[in-house]
Amino acid sequence: MADKQAKLTAALRKRPSDDDDDVPPPPLVPTRRPDEIKLRKSNLNGTTSWEQCLALLELNLLHEYAVCVETLTKMLTNITANPSEPKFRRIRASNPSFAAKVYSMTGAPELFTLAGFKDTVEEGFLVLPDGADLALVQRAIDSLAAQQAGRREEEEKQRQLRLRREREAREPTLALALALAQALTLALAQALTLALPLALPLSLTRRARHGCRRRATPPPPRSSTQPSRPTRA
Repeated sequence: MADKQAKLTAALRKRPSDDDDDVPPPPLVPTRRPDEIKLRKSNLNGTTSWEQCLALLELNLLHEYAVCVETLTKMLTNITANPSEPKFRRIRASNPSFAAKVYSMTGAPELFTLAGFKDTVEEGFLVLPDGADLALVQRAIDSLAAQQAGRREEEEKQRQLRLRREREAREPTLALALALAQALTLALAQALTLALPLALPLSLTRRARHGCRRRATPPPPRSSTQPSRPTRA
């Protein structure tokens, strides 16, 4: 009896985790896609990647995107072509033309940040510090050029696809018109073939009748009397 009580007491004091030491833990299953994890890390760090920045630029309308990218490329190219010129490294953010064409577009502020511009050096200005890495500026230029080339290629593919669909839509109509014209030509040829043997004897009969009528009608007689000549007095 004492042994049974001792075993019962030991079982009650036994921790549930003692039997789980040899059980392997469940496998870890990722709950988010890699791109979502990358986006969360980027947001936590307070930065935007180049890929995300270009994707934001894609959200702008076609005309606005073209004007924005053209202006951005020109401004950044001026910096790489004249690295020691201060006026190209300092941009007034409140400039109406710059604000309307560039800085108000989706993704443009992020691109300036990635290229090395700071908005904390001088109030109201975007400034590229003297010690900034110009390789980032060149990368921004190359990224914009590559994106534009990809957009042009995609637009050309869409145009070719649209033309091919329009051509395929017209082909049945053209084929039907050609088949109808061939059928009409064949029917006309058959009708002429059938009508010609009937029309030829009728034409010959009419011609023969006309010739007989002409031979049956005698020509008018010639007058044998000559007009009298006046006598001389």
